[in-house]
Amino acid sequence: MFIQILKTIFSGFVVGSSMTIPGLSGGTMAIILGVYDRLIQAVGTITTKKGFKKNIVFLITFLIGSCAGIFLLSNIIDVAIKSYEKPLLYLFIGIIVGTIPALIKETGAKTIKIKDIILLILGFAVCFGISLIPKDLIKFDGGFSFMNLLIITIAGFVIAIALVLPGISCSQMLLTLGILKITTAAISNFDFGFLIPLAASVGIGTLLTTNILDKIMTKFPRGTYFAISGFVLGSVLSIFSDMPNRTKVNATCIIMLIIGIIVITVFSRFAKKYTAVGKTEDEEEKVE
Repeated sequence: MFIQILKTIFSGFVVGSSMTIPGLSGGTMAIILGVYDRLIQAVGTITTKKGFKKNIVFLITFLIGSCAGIFLLSNIIDVAIKSYEKPLLYLFIGIIVGTIPALIKETGAKTIKIKDIILLILGFAVCFGISLIPKDLIKFDGGFSFMNLLIITIAGFVIAIALVLPGISCSQMLLTLGILKITTAAISNFDFGFLIPLAASVGIGTLLTTNILDKIMTKFPRGTYFAISGFVLGSVLSIFSDMPNRTKVNATCIIMLIIGIIVITVFSRFAKKYTAVGKTEDEEEKVE
């Protein structure tokens, strides 16, 4: 039991840490770790008596790990990007591209069909569309007012979707809503007046989103993962759109890109062994 809790906290820490990386989705990392299906089902059934009893310890320990990852690495990543922006962005692109084989493996497809390609393209198109949304679309002045509270609430629901759907970057959504800097500052300064309403709306949005996604993944697991793969591929565009002098590529950038691919490929091969967090109810029923 203790080992299982440690594995869950570590999984949460890795997922939380990945959320601080521009363009990288926490959901994508959850898939690599083998905890995505369990998370979706756990959150989707937490409001039922059976689901609460079965998943509350798992969700609390996972949340502890996630919060630790976000709080510990948000400032480090921010400082590192300011000092070595372009090489690090290529490293992140390598990490994202390197997750694709693992995602395709999750589909269980031995051969790729036309409908799989269509879903992949649709997922890519959605992420591409998001990358075209102007940055700081909504102006947030940081004061306390009904309009700012409404923006925080909307932001919470948008973040919830970004958390649940792999390939949609949480940091990208915050940047689009114009509250990325304010949010990171609030986390660093423990500004609970800002964080509590944001967390509340994220929680409600996550419950609603996961319920829908759980049903879709149960009925269409293969198609869902192909669409998710498209999301992840499209997320590369969000990094390129913010990259300085993106037409100029040097040897350091190429090396960092390759390192990113190698690191995530090796990590994905060993991750599930050390971060397994138990089976979902559907998997348990198959065993029985």
